[in-house]
Amino acid sequence: MTMNIKQHTLVGIALFSACAFSAGSAMAGARIWDNTVSTCTTTNCSSLTIPGTVTNPASNNDPFTIQVFASANQCVRLDLTSSVQGVDLETTVTAPNGSIYRNDDGSGGGVLNNPLVKINPTPSSGWYTVTINHWAGTASYADFVLAYGRYSVNNANCSSATVPAFAASPAMKMESINEPVLTPGVGTVSAPE
Repeated sequence: MTMNIKQHTLVGIALFSACAFSAGSAMAGARIWDNTVSTCTTTNCSSLTIPGTVTNPASNNDPFTIQVFASANQCVRLDLTSSVQGVDLETTVTAPNGSIYRNDDGSGGGVLNNPLVKINPTPSSGWYTVTINHWAGTASYADFVLAYGRYSVNNANCSSATVPAFAASPAMKMESINEPVLTPGVGTVSAPE
């Protein structure tokens, strides 16, 4: 049985799409941008609500990973407001400059308090990689709700900011991929520094 040109084209498109989607899954996650920088001061005011899931296919650990945008010298609040199954989760955030922020138990102690990361001031402009997972990396299933908000620097939403577990020093030169930098909402592309 022979295939005609139309069938070859459809097979080619299907193969290309499969490769493109599998390559895309290697990225650090979807990019989500809060288009407001708020000055409101009540908890999680003007934040985006992002539902997510940590899964355990075949008892393998599959964390939830996204990227959120912030400009330098802002306050970013990432508050896991609920964990539906009561799984003890942890949030880890990697800033564009390599600084790492982690929190397991929010602002208080206890085994099942939800994580809360408050970065104030944000060290650099760009995409912050957010990973949510079981606090010990154990394969778990958990549905949750994450509130992500951008606020003016020193806003009440970032009081008692999260201390970085690793802080990149200004003298450190991070290796970078030579990709253009796109600022959300601006529509301009600039060369990387």
